[in-house]
Amino acid sequence: MTIESEGTIAALPAKVFAALADFENDVKWMPGVVVSKVSTAGPMGVGTQFHQERKVVKNKTDYSDVPVPSR
Repeated sequence: MTIESEGTIAALPAKVFAALADFENDVKWMPGVVVSKVSTAGPMGVGTQFHQERKVVKNKTDYSDVPVPSR
C-alpha cells in the first residue's frame, strides 16, 4: 500500500518525521482514526505491526480519473 500526501509544516524535518513515524499519533492528525496502537515489541522498523480503528465518514469519491488498464 502506498499513501501520499503533501503539505507545508513549519517545523524541522526531523521533528515532522518523528511525529509521522509514530503511528500512535495518527489519532491526532488523521481524520477518522479513533485508535492506533503498535502491536509488536521493539523499535519501529520493517515488520512492525499496528492496530488501527477508524470511524466511517460519509464522503464523495470521483472515479472519473481512474486509468483503464491496457490489457
